[in-house]
Amino acid sequence: NTAFTFHFISIFDQAGRTEAFAAAILIPIAVISTAVRFTVSAFYQKIGLHRVVTVLLASLVLTTVGLSGLNTLPMLILWFTGMSIAQGLFGVLNSVTWIHYFGPAHLGTISGFTMSSLVLGSALGPAFFSLLAGEKLNYSIPALISLIPILLLLAGALFLNPFKPEEIIAGPRKEK
Repeated sequence: NTAFTFHFISIFDQAGRTEAFAAAILIPIAVISTAVRFTVSAFYQKIGLHRVVTVLLASLVLTTVGLSGLNTLPMLILWFTGMSIAQGLFGVLNSVTWIHYFGPAHLGTISGFTMSSLVLGSALGPAFFSLLAGEKLNYSIPALISLIPILLLLAGALFLNPFKPEEIIAGPRKEK
């Protein structure tokens, strides 16, 4: 996401879209992602975090595939839909996952570690994107390469055995 954010004007320019169009499209994405976040935040305990993760990864697939063809309306819609959903779901997962699974006892340590990981990824992602885009700024290549780990994670998420928070907080099971 950060890689796209750092390059979004250039990406839309490569697709033949104007700078004004690129900036204007962020407003409806923000509105929809906020609605997604509020809605899923209200129901995540009923639907399960593992399903939220699965839908997030599926929306990243839409975003990444759509990114490779923003010059066509179907791919723009695919990208827009995926980006709107992904941003909303990421917000939910980032705010409830750690307290849901680990409780408040070590929340500071866990949040600090995960935030450091996010910052590292936010620094490496744009560099990776820039290097792969090359001098010609072909963003389709890094988008499609980024699709590989997303698809692998999605495949894993489909077979995810959801943990129950009480199992994690209690620690490993002891055999009798």
